Amino acid sequence: MSLRSIVFRLWTHGRAGLRNWQPASKILSVSVRREASSTPAQRHYETARQILANNILRRVTNPVSSDLRKRTTKQLFYGNSTPFFAFVGISLASGSIISKEDELDGLCWEIREAVERMEGSVSEAESDLFESGENAELNGFVIGPLIGKGANAAVYAARKAEQAERESNEGGPKFDTESPLSAFPFAMKMMFNFDAESNATAILRSMFRETIPARMHCISGDFVPWMQSMYEDLSVVPPHANVVAMHCAFVDSVAELPDSISQYPAALPQRINPSGYGHNKTLFLLMKRYKMTLKEYLVSERVEGREAVLIAAQILEAVAHINRHGVAHRDLKSDNILVEIGESGPAQIALTDFGCALADKKTGLVVPFRSYDVDRGGNAALMAPEVARAAPSLLSGIDYRKSDGWAVGAIIAEMLLGWNPFYRSAANPKPLQSLSYSEPDLPVLPDPPILAAVASALLTVNPAKRPSAEFAANILQLHLWAPSDWLKSQNPPSNSELMQWLLCLTTKVLTTSSFGVRRSEAEYRLIGSFLARLKLPLVRHALAWLR
Repeated sequence: MSLRSIVFRLWTHGRAGLRNWQPASKILSVSVRREASSTPAQRHYETARQILANNILRRVTNPVSSDLRKRTTKQLFYGNSTPFFAFVGISLASGSIISKEDELDGLCWEIREAVERMEGSVSEAESDLFESGENAELNGFVIGPLIGKGANAAVYAARKAEQAERESNEGGPKFDTESPLSAFPFAMKMMFNFDAESNATAILRSMFRETIPARMHCISGDFVPWMQSMYEDLSVVPPHANVVAMHCAFVDSVAELPDSISQYPAALPQRINPSGYGHNKTLFLLMKRYKMTLKEYLVSERVEGREAVLIAAQILEAVAHINRHGVAHRDLKSDNILVEIGESGPAQIALTDFGCALADKKTGLVVPFRSYDVDRGGNAALMAPEVARAAPSLLSGIDYRKSDGWAVGAIIAEMLLGWNPFYRSAANPKPLQSLSYSEPDLPVLPDPPILAAVASALLTVNPAKRPSAEFAANILQLHLWAPSDWLKSQNPPSNSELMQWLLCLTTKVLTTSSFGVRRSEAEYRLIGSFLARLKLPLVRHALAWLR
């Protein structure tokens, strides 16, 4: 058997195992980090990766390539792909390698690994908030003004307390409602606890869905084994540029926060409000503070053209990411999408509020539906037809694999029209309903044509004919970044052209030292999301759809 055949089999059989592998959510025992250990699958894949690199590297003999070959072999051992990309770039320019499908697949894997490492480093730096031995507790933060309130939680602006402030916070958290919002980089979400007992076990069991995107769980050491056991059955969402940056989740006592008596008196415990129904302890979620929700942004700004495509692509990337990791949001709407507005460039969005999410490894995204008591999810207005029309029986189930994509289609229609066709409003007195909807009922959507076409495709009643969120994201990514002649020509690009383009994108993402020169941070991170899940067959399929 040739070396190439051996390598091809290693890649083919190794991918299937790694596709289903995902790192466990970090759990802190008194804020001590638990480092992930290397798995046998990882070690096996690293070996295959080095074999593939050596197989490709032997095929070039010029002096420059010889030097790069030595550097690449050495650096790959330590997980650094930079010399590898330099070598492949020279080889592509000379047209000497990267012709076989297995070699292309191996290079795509290198690109995914390099971008994922970069994104992981960014996320780790964002959430590196606590010193060794430091507890995550409400007293460790300065609480600012109330910035949002819903039926299940209140959200406050927050910042970490300085050492002197922490020492003076022994009687409770310090408040600061006078400073501007720009002084508070975080948002502290306090869940309303009406049902769970005032202990960490009961609270986390009751509200575990809210913590799905949490990067750390700060709990006492007694609960670590229980938490590990629970999270073995729970699908968690790794950090992503378009999923809310939830730095940590912790349980603490409810405090009398600013405006709590006037805004949510019933949620307070009786020690604060004698007429309250809340319990003494609850779950707190520390997140990045975003500017506003997408719903508020659409009211204040007219979103159209390229900006609309960029926002839709980010939403689809977020949905593709959570679906790929076994999670269905089930409550997608413009209220649950946060918007960060930079100094220049388009808005950066983040998916939030996972309280209605489906995240069970045992059932996956198809839930047995034997009675009407089964929870179908949150927002009924944007519920996909296969969910809304499902009827219980002994062998039936509800398929959520493409239900979030349907909701994204409705949100895109809301961006283009200025109103959501599934919501009742002055502009839409007769809203569409999932129970009776058919494709001709959808109003004519304005430009851009690519976005109108994607929204219409996502609002296809039959889920078998509806594109997945990942496929729809690929379409918009190619529309944004691919050479325009690819989209006009009837002939697909060659393998060499595809790889040159992908390597060019990868180089830009990995080597950009600052944003805003040519593209914004939102655009570079959007490209990074595309590269981090890169698969050539899906790219070719999306190109065929566009042509």
